[in-house]
Amino acid sequence: MRNYDKDTTMSAVLNDHHVRRIVHCVAPLQRNPWQGWSEGANVTRHYEHRDYLRGEGVVSVNDIVFEVVEFDKRVHRIEKIQGATKRQEFLIADEQGLTKAKRAAVGIDAALMIDGTMVMSVLRKIKEADTEYERFINKDVHQWSLAAFPSILLRYESDELQWHIQSLNRRRQVGEHSLNCVKLAIQKQISLNEIHNTTRYLSAKVPGHLVEEQQHYYRKDPDTAQLGLLWSSRELTAGFRGHL
Repeated sequence: MRNYDKDTTMSAVLNDHHVRRIVHCVAPLQRNPWQGWSEGANVTRHYEHRDYLRGEGVVSVNDIVFEVVEFDKRVHRIEKIQGATKRQEFLIADEQGLTKAKRAAVGIDAALMIDGTMVMSVLRKIKEADTEYERFINKDVHQWSLAAFPSILLRYESDELQWHIQSLNRRRQVGEHSLNCVKLAIQKQISLNEIHNTTRYLSAKVPGHLVEEQQHYYRKDPDTAQLGLLWSSRELTAGFRGHL
């Protein structure tokens, strides 16, 4: 991060075309990922889980189907596990897209690099409500929002959670569809010795927005202090249909 003087011109740190592209790619992902999709719209995801506590990694594989059964109201999740079908329902109103930046009065200019291009953001320190041991506490978090469009959140950091937009230009092929995806990197500190890393590829052209998700769960060895992989998973959209 770098602070900029008042004498520094915006043109030196701000690429207008890149800013417009950020807004074009990220703003649709901040909307409810299931809202507006036609009744009957569905997406099939292939899920693979590897357990490294059992040898080289025991693999379990299954497919999950999500389908809008009532426009803007309900989605069914259907999963087949070892021949058995598990069906769940969730409300579209409860779903959320990418987090929007919270309003805060004071901030400092900060430069972020996305896809090799410098972007002007505003770094703000805010208080955020959290629960711990059944009581509410206020924790300090840092958020980097796009200077030209303050609601676009580019990076977020708290003591236990960090995430940031890594790229706007990651291509993923889903059937006949070639999708341009936003790549999101997430790290969650589960405990002093355990870390959960997640990488997501998102596109607003897919019901639910998720095109691919990779997860890796690590635990620190008490003797060597090195992180060892406990399990990993990959959830990949294999096909979808429907329209907004």
